[in-house]
Amino acid sequence: MYSKDIPEGYWKQRDRLSAIAHEHGTDLRTAALQFTAAPDVVAATIPGARNAVQARENRASMDADIPAEFWQALKEEGLIAENAPTPS
Repeated sequence: MYSKDIPEGYWKQRDRLSAIAHEHGTDLRTAALQFTAAPDVVAATIPGARNAVQARENRASMDADIPAEFWQALKEEGLIAENAPTPS
């Protein structure tokens, strides 16, 4: 079912990220989009979209509120670096 080109442990990590996101009322796309924009050095994030619906979903994801506890949980589990910039 999974591609042999995917690094070992990827699916387990992705599933854990997804579970934590769900526990905090968000989804991985929303978290990923906001995470890319968190560092001060980032001037723009340009997500791909195949159609207008996806473009609107991306915009909504950037406006969504993600609790600080979500980012803290990722750091505590070592899913992102402890010093990683996160959205405020």
